[in-house]
Amino acid sequence: MRFHPTRPLILSGGHDGDVYIRDFSQPDTKILWHIHDTFPIRSAAFLPDQEEYVLVGTDHVVPRLINIQTGVTLTTPDALVSGNEEGHMKHAGGITSVGFSCDGRTLCTTSLDGSWILYDGVSGKAVHRVSDAHSSVPVTSVNYSRSGQILLTCGMDSTAKLWDLRRLASGSSTNKGTADVAAFGEPGKCNHRSIHAVFSHDESHVLMQDTSLLAIRAYSVFSEDASYTLTTEPPVIQRSIAVSPFSNVVVTGGDDSRLRVWTPSWLPS
Repeated sequence: MRFHPTRPLILSGGHDGDVYIRDFSQPDTKILWHIHDTFPIRSAAFLPDQEEYVLVGTDHVVPRLINIQTGVTLTTPDALVSGNEEGHMKHAGGITSVGFSCDGRTLCTTSLDGSWILYDGVSGKAVHRVSDAHSSVPVTSVNYSRSGQILLTCGMDSTAKLWDLRRLASGSSTNKGTADVAAFGEPGKCNHRSIHAVFSHDESHVLMQDTSLLAIRAYSVFSEDASYTLTTEPPVIQRSIAVSPFSNVVVTGGDDSRLRVWTPSWLPS
């Protein structure tokens, strides 16, 4: 589920392959567009400054760029690759998350194959692929910093990582040391594909579920240490996290079908 950056639109998708764009300024949350794909929808994002397009990640290995007004898919299974004949710049498993930088110059996809791929947002060509980004387990989420220079990923090794895109060389790489600049969390096996990480409103912290998804932990981006923990009583698995871009407010979605808003009275300033 994603909000449009400037308009009162919300984008949602599901395992049935349906993508809906709704106008939540209307009393009935009017459905403006409905798109159907043959694969389950795992992630979707609006294209910055091009509100008629959305990027959709599915169980297929190639992301779809879709014109929501016409329903036409602009990418094919041979698109969004760099022309590498050996296929090193393609995912080998389904896509778990997609994201754009704020200026739309780059986009990134993560995959069940344990890799993430960076694309040129103008040409759509893959420019860098990192394999085994999270100890050979699936990478489950990706988010950009506001500058577009730092990438935040999360994986089923129960860790979140920061990547400095300015340190990347062009091409495919398994040498992550130069770009992998910080890691958060205690490494361990997580059986939940819904584990993911987000930046706090001021990007001073990274928020991520623990291995069991029963707690949300916040880590300082400066020290990599845990600063605070959000839990419910009794404990409930929290499947999703979202933060306000403007204030210290966190929203979580749990297995008890409840949304919880964590306001500054619960959160450190």
